[in-house]
Amino acid sequence: MTIDSKYTIDLPYRVKEAFVTRGTIIAVLLDPGAYPKDQKIRKNLLGFDRQGNKLWEAELPRYSSFDVWVPKGSTSQAPDSYEGVVQREPLIVWSWSGSECKINEATGKIESAEFYK
Repeated sequence: MTIDSKYTIDLPYRVKEAFVTRGTIIAVLLDPGAYPKDQKIRKNLLGFDRQGNKLWEAELPRYSSFDVWVPKGSTSQAPDSYEGVVQREPLIVWSWSGSECKINEATGKIESAEFYK
């Protein structure tokens, strides 16, 4: 990926979507379908500055122990990834596990999450 025709970033997988948020952070959603099938945790939402320096990998939602389809004892290691962008400003994305998450654009941390499954 090239930023402002000057800075090139090598990414490990295909880019599904990339855009500038509030003029400073470049949010990149890597295609979750491009990851190896045996890779359970897919941190595929990344934030970069305008010079191509990686600032963060977005936090993934944590599973609840009440999720019936998640094996017991693996509430934080179940497979997940971000599947799409709901809104760019503020940055809201939805995950494979059914969560819609508002991501802090400065840190990549989840500010709030709604579970929809």
